[in-house]
Amino acid sequence: MNNRVSYAGPQDVLFGDYAAKWWEAMKPGMTLSKVRDYTSILRVHHIPYFGKIPFSDFNPVLIKKFLSHLQSKKNQFNEPLSAKRIHNVMIPLRVIVLDAFIEYDWTGFVAIFERLKLPQVKKYRVFPFNYREWETLMEFMSKWYKPYFDLSIQTGLRPSEQVALKWVAIDDEFIHIELSRVRNQEKDDLKTAGSYRSIPLTTSLLRTLRAQKELTKDFESPYVFLNTHGRPILQDKLRELWLRTMQKIKLPHRRMYDTRHTFASWALAAGESPEWVARTLGHVNTSMVYKTYGRYIPNLKRKDGSAFEKQFKNEIIKDNSK
Repeated sequence: MNNRVSYAGPQDVLFGDYAAKWWEAMKPGMTLSKVRDYTSILRVHHIPYFGKIPFSDFNPVLIKKFLSHLQSKKNQFNEPLSAKRIHNVMIPLRVIVLDAFIEYDWTGFVAIFERLKLPQVKKYRVFPFNYREWETLMEFMSKWYKPYFDLSIQTGLRPSEQVALKWVAIDDEFIHIELSRVRNQEKDDLKTAGSYRSIPLTTSLLRTLRAQKELTKDFESPYVFLNTHGRPILQDKLRELWLRTMQKIKLPHRRMYDTRHTFASWALAAGESPEWVARTLGHVNTSMVYKTYGRYIPNLKRKDGSAFEKQFKNEIIKDNSK
């Protein structure tokens, strides 16, 4: 018996009905973070807008209107959706529509998204702290959370990796990065293959970890960093503390993630190799380091080739003096 569903026309299938079935079929093969993100996108954006619309009504004008709708929306901070977020909302929409057209053997999919101009995603320019700014911030930071930020600036850990750090992942020589924690949910599928890494323990890191151990010893928690109630830190709450402290001392705004950028910038400016910085950050190669932090690498601050030029002139002078 032929089980194909091509007999159903696009006028017979509502987007909401198909998307629900599609999501139940696709969800088991996705990472926890992707499940969370797609669930939110479907619930907040796709279903309210397209849920009761049959696929026969899908055309370029409908998609352009939806794009305009996204550009008029605000996020939880009452700010317009970023270009990156709009791209992330459009990606699963295109996949769902494409899968429906393939599954039901319809035609015309390409034309629906043809010539759609998405907003350009602007490259984020890193804005690292200078040493004086960081010292000032730490002077006013809550003593309870100071070791957290001390470790973040020494390792460049992603906040999701740092809040998931457990004592069992720290031995006599290394901090082993094996987990992340997002919205209070622990996961072992880190961002990239390079994210699984071991960071050597320095004297400064040992000092920071000992201070943290002393703070939280009465809670006997497996997690390194806790809130004042002895529970694992929530990134949102930590971010609120961060912003309040920044505003109090009137420092230029930075994201909490900029501690990672500051670590990389300081390390490169101090002469550490891009390979070491990339490895410590959890990148699979140095391309991101050169692209993002190139201006902090000493040899790239001056005109490229000047070291060679100096050596070349010295050798020429030697030869001519013979």
